[in-house]
Order: sequence, then C-alpha cells, then structure tokens
Amino acid sequence: MGFNFTFGFQLAPLEATIEQLLPLFLSLLKDEFPDVRLNIISKLDQVNQVVGIDLLRQSLLPTIVELAGDRH
Repeated sequence: MGFNFTFGFQLAPLEATIEQLLPLFLSLLKDEFPDVRLNIISKLDQVNQVVGIDLLRQSLLPTIVELAGDRH
C-alpha cells in the first residue's frame, strides 16, 4: 500500500485513509436521496471507529445538525 503525500509530508496509512474518507462521508451526508443520508448516519459508530470522535465531532457533526432541519 502506498502513502499519500500532502503539503510535502508523508502521511501514515490511517491518516491518508481518513483524509480520503472524510470528504466522502460529507458528500454522502449531503446526498439528494434521504436514504443515503440516513444510511451514513446509521453507521456513525463505525465511522467513529475509523476517524475518531474528535474528528467526527469537528468535521461531520455540523452537517448532521444541519440535516436535522431537513424535511426530506
């Protein structure tokens, strides 16, 4: 498995994975289909195992709170 290079620094495989997964999770949380959004929210415990609670709270929670007001 290769390493991801960002800003001239070599990232460990887990950090590189998190860097690639967070934008994907955010994208899925903003998907036009409610079932997709619900599915990712229902798996937050598993997301937490990968990215950690601090990063989950900082990166994904604001989008989840925004979705709480979504009627779809």
